[in-house]
Amino acid sequence: TNPVEFYTVINDDSDSAVKAFFDANPDRFTVPEQLHLRAITVGVDPSAGPTRWQDAKAKAERLRAQLLNGASFEDLARTNSTDPSAKNGGDMGYVHRGALTDEFERATHGLAVKTPSEVVQSLYGYHIVEIVDVAPPARKTFPDVAADLQRPAAIEQLCTLGRQLGIPVHTPADMPGGPAAGCRRVSRGFMHHKSSIYH
Repeated sequence: TNPVEFYTVINDDSDSAVKAFFDANPDRFTVPEQLHLRAITVGVDPSAGPTRWQDAKAKAERLRAQLLNGASFEDLARTNSTDPSAKNGGDMGYVHRGALTDEFERATHGLAVKTPSEVVQSLYGYHIVEIVDVAPPARKTFPDVAADLQRPAAIEQLCTLGRQLGIPVHTPADMPGGPAAGCRRVSRGFMHHKSSIYH
């Protein structure tokens, strides 16, 4: 999981000051490219012997061949995938670029929409993924983030989290402007899902 990054927002949380901070830091308020994925998993117990792994790989290769011949990804996921997403046709929802494990980042790099990937091996078995849609990077609007930037309770909670994680965070006493300035920090960390295809 990436470390949580903390930034001093501003000592003055008036509308004009917060808007100035928003305008001066576009990268901090941009949602990266997102992929809408489906996946088929042929699960294998990590402690299983070579024969079980070979059989699972062969099954995954057969499923991929069916997909290349026009079979429905959703139908095959529902009837063959061992992942909980099977009941939704393998739908994994939208994920950010960079949130996947290295194997799946490579498998989806340059992969055309609605095209099955190569069979990918992980600690949990073999997988086939399909990109359903690509959402390009998008910058949040000021109304989307203004309330969060101006919410003292939320900022204080993030300061507390930073201290718990051992990340240097200014205390009110050493903030520019003195104790009255308070703690003004905001997190930009992305929390990765705990799943076979995510970090």
